[in-house]
Amino acid sequence: LTKLGILEQAQALIQQIPSSVRVDHRIRNALIHMWGKVGSVDKAKRIFDKISQPDHIGWTAMINSYGLNGMGDEAVKLFYQMPKESIDHLTYICVLNACSHSGLVDVARSIFNNIQTKTEIIYTTMIDCLSRRAAFEEAQQLIEQFERDHAPAITIYRIMQSESEPFIIFLPLEYPIKAIDFEDKWVLLYVKEY
Repeated sequence: LTKLGILEQAQALIQQIPSSVRVDHRIRNALIHMWGKVGSVDKAKRIFDKISQPDHIGWTAMINSYGLNGMGDEAVKLFYQMPKESIDHLTYICVLNACSHSGLVDVARSIFNNIQTKTEIIYTTMIDCLSRRAAFEEAQQLIEQFERDHAPAITIYRIMQSESEPFIIFLPLEYPIKAIDFEDKWVLLYVKEY
């Protein structure tokens, strides 16, 4: 019922946009995003297909629409059709998220390994993908790889915790343990080899 109400609101919003404005690529990109968010991927795809030369926002919005609706294979297929020069970190996040929610770990791993500049959120999304498939050891290795050049990130550990109830990390006893206090609420035991 809630989704039906959102669809009706989305349709009412569309009716208020003059048809002469609907051809603007920014409006079309926003509509792709909106239809994907409310679960109408077919409408998002129809709009995307009307764009003769989608920009990176349009491509990413369509990839995200597929991902949000459990259509990981379609998201990946579209990602590989996208011009390489249009791909940015948001595109990577959306396609990795689509893989994560569709269980496409091998595909996500391949995409992740080919990303030149990996941001914290790209690492977080890949770790989420691995954690959803209980590949905690590999996820832990990615965390360690990330932390070679960055401070520990609470978002990464929250992803691991949310996917592995209860969250247990087995630590060799010979490593010193130090506590890191995140946001005065969440304390994590962190091991660093010296």
